[in-house]
Amino acid sequence: MRMLDFSSWQSIGATLVGLALVALIGVGIRLMATMPSDRLKINALAPPPMMR
Repeated sequence: MRMLDFSSWQSIGATLVGLALVALIGVGIRLMATMPSDRLKINALAPPPMMR
């Protein structure tokens, strides 16, 4: 692994943008993975719909 070069503002900006992108992708994957199970839990706790 080569060392990161922070000698210019351009490289610092590119590094920060890359880190932010990786973080956003990780959060998106995490949310997509937890959403269906949360929806199932909410449906299990909700009372059954009233029959007409």
